[in-house]
This record gives sequence, structure tokens and C-alpha cells, in this order.
Amino acid sequence: MGKYFLSGVLVFIILLIGTIYADYVEQPRDQMSALYSITGPDVYDWQLAKLFNDHIQKSGYANAIFIFGGCYGGGMFGELAYYINQNKKDAVFLSAARYDEPSYCANITGEGYLLCLKRKMGFTGEYAQPFKEMARYAEKNDIHRAKGKAKRKGKEHPQYLALGNGDNIKIGYKANGEPVKSIHVIMFMGWENLPEFWHNFDETYKAFLYHDLIDHHNITVLTGEGKTNDINDPAYYRRDIIDGKGTLKALELAMKRIGKKMNEDEQFILWAEDHGTTAKTDSPKMPRIESPERQKVKPHSGTKKWELPTHLLESVREEGEDNQILFWLCPTYITESTAYENIQCWFNNKPLELTEPLKSIEEYDQFMQPSTLVAGQILISFKIPKNKIRKRNKIEIGWRNPDTFEPYTIWYIDISTATSKKVI
Repeated sequence: MGKYFLSGVLVFIILLIGTIYADYVEQPRDQMSALYSITGPDVYDWQLAKLFNDHIQKSGYANAIFIFGGCYGGGMFGELAYYINQNKKDAVFLSAARYDEPSYCANITGEGYLLCLKRKMGFTGEYAQPFKEMARYAEKNDIHRAKGKAKRKGKEHPQYLALGNGDNIKIGYKANGEPVKSIHVIMFMGWENLPEFWHNFDETYKAFLYHDLIDHHNITVLTGEGKTNDINDPAYYRRDIIDGKGTLKALELAMKRIGKKMNEDEQFILWAEDHGTTAKTDSPKMPRIESPERQKVKPHSGTKKWELPTHLLESVREEGEDNQILFWLCPTYITESTAYENIQCWFNNKPLELTEPLKSIEEYDQFMQPSTLVAGQILISFKIPKNKIRKRNKIEIGWRNPDTFEPYTIWYIDISTATSKKVI
């Protein structure tokens, strides 16, 4: 997976060309962050980076701006930074929280990070501010930051990272101060389940329209289940601006389309709001499964059990949701339907319920890194009851019908804060 190939170079990137503000903290290589999607698989950090590299970076651009408002948003920086640094381009990254923190920026009752940031986004032309100054203002006035006024146990640490001359980037301008020819914006919200999310999203959309080079044709809006006729859905009253669902596939199609318009005079902006997830990932010590019997699966890290980071545990316990464990399988002759009918999983001796096949499961194959690209990859997801997740966890697997068994390989196992999908 891209995580193992890319993250090791990020420290080198930061030290040589990055300008760090707000104590940017790099995400460990055995963890991942993702944009949550209610209608499909979550968008992992390495998948977003590969999409950007394949469709935007290869076409060329003046500079790129990435803003992540959801939980664990700082974890989305690293993979993107790797690709951008390869081409020595200008870019800037902002997030409301670190890779290991929840975000409270959607709270409309107080001055959250994104609300403060939007207040500065409306300044245009000669009054436009560099994102470095906008980030400084948003962090200073964020009541949910570590030294903010909000009274809550958890506090967020807004993150800022600039590559190249990213400190000088403004909306509508190159880092050297020259105006760009056009601006292309993607606004992503994977699950607009609360009215305040749409309030914030709509305000951001309007702030972008203040800029002369941006109209509704320049903004691609991807949210939740897309356009809706349900008057109880928060998205109903702004369905006119929605272009598609908040999914990995929709994001791919948007970047393909925008990539055809990009060149060295174009600016690219990604604004991702609402929910984010975090996951612990590792490959098994013995990835090849040769028999159908119930058996332990130990992590490649060398420990006997699968150890979870503190922030993931805290999130699971506080949210009150059942979470998911995801197996990336590579079968030899087993079909997907046979795998779903037979594979079993025990988590700390508790038999887990299999969830429905992830929608658009084939989407993952094309985003795998070359080192792990395998035809016919199957993703199997189980629901983990929150009261069964511990600091150190035992994972076992088995096969229901021995007569149908064929050896297979487990490439990776992800334990995620993502809410489990529907149980079969």
C-alpha cells in the first residue's frame, strides 16, 4: 500500500523545503487517515494522493491548496506532499486537527477553525491574503484549539504545511504574485448528516464565488448521496449546486475532468469538510492462509497482538458506534461470493458479523500502488462491537465450508474508526 512506500520521505520533505506552522505533526507510517463516505468506501490519504498525481499533477498547475476540516485531517497531508515535492511545486495544506485528533470545526455555536478561515476567504484582489496569514488568523481565533475558550476535554491543534513557496499562495494568484488564468475547486463532503455541516459548506461555496475567477462552473460539489428529493435531508435546499455523490469514484471522475483543463497557469483547490476517519494498518506476519481451520493472525510488526494507538481507542469509546475491520485479500481461485459466504473472523474471541460488500469495491484496485497491485483483490469487512476493542487485540480467521476452501493471501488488515456498514 502507498503508506509504506511514501511516508518515510516526508520528514526529508519538511526539513528541506517545507515551512511548518502550528507544530505540524507527521502521521506514523502504520496509520492512515481518510475522508469518510456514507455511500461508498472511505477515501484514504494515499488514494487521494494518487488521484491528484495521476490527473492534476501530470497536467501541470500553478499551485495547489488543500483544506481538511474533518477529524484527523492532518493525516491527509503526507502522501500528497510526497508527490508534489517530486515535481518541486508550490502547495499549501491546512487542517483543523492533527492526524490523531477529532475536529470540532463544524460547530456553528462558536468560532471554529473553518468558520474563521472562511471569514478571510472573502477578501479578493489586492486585499486577498496569503493562506499562511489566513491559517494564523483561523488558529488564533479557533475556540476549540488547545488554548481556546471552548470547555471540552478534547482540543484540536490546527495544522499548516507549505511546500516550495506555498507561504505566498493566495486565491487567484501564483506564489510570485502573478494572477492565475483560472481556478478549479472541488468541495467534498462525504456525509452531510447534520444541518450545521450544510450551513458551513454553503457559506464556503458563497465565499469562493466572491472571487472573479470562480463561478459555479469552476466549483465541483460532491456530497453524501448526491442530489436528493428528501425534504428532511439537509442537502435538499441546496441540491441545485450538487454535482455528484461524496465518493471515491465521483472524486476520480471530477479530477479526470479538471485535469484536462489544467496547465501551469491554473490553480487547484480541494476543500474537504465534515467527517474523517483514522485507521491502524499492518500486514500479517504470515499472510498466506493455507488451511480453513480457525487460526490466529499475528501482525507483521512482531507483536503477538494487534496494538491500537490511543487516539483510535478514545474515538471508538467516545463515539458510541460499532466500527469496522477491513481485510484486503488476494485469493487464488476463490470468487468474491464464495469468500463472503465462508470467511469468518473472531476479534478478542468474539465472532464478528460480516457486513455487506463495500459499494464499488472494484474502485480500490485501480488505486493500489504498483508494488501491491494485484488483480482480483477482494475487500472483506466485519463489524466490531465497540466494547470489544482493546489496546491489544487478538484476531483469528476461519473458513466455514472446508470443501470450498482454496489458499489465499491477506495483504493488509485495517482497524478503523469508520462506522461499520450494514450487516448481512
